[in-house]
Amino acid sequence: MKNEKSTSRKKEFEAYPSISTRSYFFPISVLIFIIIYKLLTFGPFAPLPCRLLRIGCLDMKVQGYVAPEFIDAKKAYVKYFENGGEVGSSVAAYYNGKLVVDLQGGYADLEAKREYDENTMQFVFSSTKIMV
Repeated sequence: MKNEKSTSRKKEFEAYPSISTRSYFFPISVLIFIIIYKLLTFGPFAPLPCRLLRIGCLDMKVQGYVAPEFIDAKKAYVKYFENGGEVGSSVAAYYNGKLVVDLQGGYADLEAKREYDENTMQFVFSSTKIMV
């Protein structure tokens, strides 16, 4: 009777994965989590090696004018490109009737590596809603 209990208890413990199996599962699950996190948090326009390993990222140049008191706007604009959130864009802002921010950055044509500049034509959607 005592021997039967010990063999049934052995079978019960054999049903659970061993410690060595669990030790392999944890690092793999952490690695999968990191890959998914990087894919979801880095912008959609960045190439895959750039999104995962920060290798082969595009060099986004930002050019234009910024008034000294609005330098934080330029920092935010540059950070948006660094995070892969945009390929190319332009932004201009007026404050009290004066131009304080006029920036362009990125690429107008990513395949041809043609830079976005102040003369790049851009589609504009819903720009007249403010007039209504």
